[in-house]
Amino acid sequence: GDCNDGDGDVFPGALERCNGTSDACDAAWANDDGLVTLTDTLGVRDATAELTGIDGAPATAAFEAGTLAFCAGTWFVNLSFTAGGVVSGVGEGVVLDGGGTGTVLQLGAGLYVVTDVTVQHGVGVSGGGITIDGAESVTITGLLVESNTATDGGGLSLGAPTVATIVNSTFSGNVATDNGGGIAAFGGSVTLMGSTVSGNQAAGQGSGVYAEDAALA
Repeated sequence: GDCNDGDGDVFPGALERCNGTSDACDAAWANDDGLVTLTDTLGVRDATAELTGIDGAPATAAFEAGTLAFCAGTWFVNLSFTAGGVVSGVGEGVVLDGGGTGTVLQLGAGLYVVTDVTVQHGVGVSGGGITIDGAESVTITGLLVESNTATDGGGLSLGAPTVATIVNSTFSGNVATDNGGGIAAFGGSVTLMGSTVSGNQAAGQGSGVYAEDAALA
């Protein structure tokens, strides 16, 4: 029978989602490690196969909008959104790795929330780890952004009109061959709350944070 009468998505044979519980009432269930779940206008589906890449050949995926929940594991990915979304790590040990070939996370127009993941080994022109291009609002919480490389904004790059709020996050070991080793802001605004930007490098200006026509707080 049903193991949770209060949740219509939980029943024997149900899709296992990355949510920290057994959706299929499996008595042998231990964890959701190695799962990715996508929720969008089409519903809920398992995105594990399409987001499984390898170092040097990450999975490349473009989404209009939606929510991606990653469970524990190292995910070699180059991801992009064009109309808003949520990217979250469920539990500990969730790593998004650019595989040394592209930007890990590109965020276009819309509203975004990114939480509880490590973003590493991304390579780009503007933003190695994270590129924000045209988003209205981005809230980043509980991220470790490390060992990414770009011309500007080794860890993260953004511009107008984005309002970025970065909470309880760390930017470390990122490199810019021009400006903004940790973060480069070309317009828009960046608010850092309980966050650390240290140990980054820039050949030009702003080894930690570089701001040009941008508000910092």
